[in-house]
Amino acid sequence: MSNIQGLQQPVHLITGALDEHGGISRYCRELYKRLKERMPVRLCSLRPPPLARRFTFLEHLPLSVEPDEGQGIYHFTRIMGCALMLWQPVHPAVATVHDLGPLVCAEEAHAVNPFDALLFRLQLAGLRRMDAIITRSHYTRKTVYERLDIDPGKVHVAAGGIDLEHFQRVPQARAKLEQVYGIAQRPERYNLLYVGSEAPRKNLATLLQAVALLKADGIRARLIKVGGPGHPKHRTAFLARAEELHLNLGEDIILMGLVPDADLATFYSAADVLVLPSLVEGFGFPVLEAMACGTPVACSNAGALPEVAGDAALLFEPHDARGLAHVISVLLYDTDLRRHMMQRGLEQCRLFSWDRMATETEAVYREILHPDT
Repeated sequence: MSNIQGLQQPVHLITGALDEHGGISRYCRELYKRLKERMPVRLCSLRPPPLARRFTFLEHLPLSVEPDEGQGIYHFTRIMGCALMLWQPVHPAVATVHDLGPLVCAEEAHAVNPFDALLFRLQLAGLRRMDAIITRSHYTRKTVYERLDIDPGKVHVAAGGIDLEHFQRVPQARAKLEQVYGIAQRPERYNLLYVGSEAPRKNLATLLQAVALLKADGIRARLIKVGGPGHPKHRTAFLARAEELHLNLGEDIILMGLVPDADLATFYSAADVLVLPSLVEGFGFPVLEAMACGTPVACSNAGALPEVAGDAALLFEPHDARGLAHVISVLLYDTDLRRHMMQRGLEQCRLFSWDRMATETEAVYREILHPDT
């Protein structure tokens, strides 16, 4: 183990539970796993104020870091909690910004109640007091320094990675889905896969409309959605939209909810196309995961998705349902293009490495400790 030069105390990695689902938790797990091989690192949490169990919003207004071991770098691994810097600042401090959600996505901003919007603004105010900020894409980096008026020199990129030993093609994937999850094999139907929540930024209304257009055009495709809704109101909106479009649960749409990470590769391998229609993404793990499993990808040209996908996916305008339906049909029926995109996907996902992410993160630590070297 080699310590960061000049750092006598460990990096204080401020994170939530590492066993949660979702891209942020995966980032935290991989960051911790690799940093502890390179330097002293301690997992920390934020001490909530009294009554936080009763009023959960108080969790985002922490009183301190615990345990606080004194000197060292404090790394906030997400925006929520950065408000601590307003009343109990710690230095040197780094924060990872995964995306700026409501600040850049009008649909998401409209769905946030005024109190939650205030909480978010407090986090952003704390973010401005960080010694350095890490983003997972160049898109998010540019958004941070432009929208928050932060010195671009303080904002760095350490892109996410992918575990290629875990995400790879699974033989007989459809048979395994039928055996384990009861999703019947339907040779006459194509499987479209979406992995994520139903938050407004995910733009599932457009995806549902595209599925309805495919159905009207006689293309028999079903949407398999993996992941929780994010909030009950998002599920209500999703089901209402599906009903408006005369899409039937179980026939046109299969809702799986959360599944173990160990099974994700099976879902990707069983899909004919992964579709990610997001209005904004700070990175986009499902793009790389699907590519690693040999599944063609259709994703929007919004946020960081073009940056992650490169030329290994077919892109579409996020609000263009007809354009999305066309892209899906091309990937389903153009055999040569499909084969080419699958090969390009395997090459593209190899460009992203968790080890490189850890190296780039370590470089940020070094810079704020020794800014003149």
